[in-house]
Amino acid sequence: MAAITAVKLATNDIVLFTATAATCTAGTNTWLDVSTMDGSKAILMVHKVGGKAGTIVVTDGANFTAGAVGNVSQLTTDGTGDYILGPFETSRMKDSNGRINVIKSTVDTDVFTARAILLP
Repeated sequence: MAAITAVKLATNDIVLFTATAATCTAGTNTWLDVSTMDGSKAILMVHKVGGKAGTIVVTDGANFTAGAVGNVSQLTTDGTGDYILGPFETSRMKDSNGRINVIKSTVDTDVFTARAILLP
């Protein structure tokens, strides 16, 4: 399990993207803790390296006010690529721990890493 740290942007400013990427592994949550931020302003970025077509999944929070909506998933293409995820409604995607969870649902040798940006 690995936490994703969001880089916070400021209006009319330039910010160095310093966040260390969290590695997403098959079947294990990687998460962005949105309990102390406006999670609807968070953008997740997943970088994929490898030749398989793996799947990125943002899991349904299922425990919050809007109820279950289902996972959001994307089958990746073969080869290296960058994927932008969100923003997500926290009332549907945040879990009972205040986290938005991202997993790699396929077991293969590709490496998925995630970083986040919090918009002002």
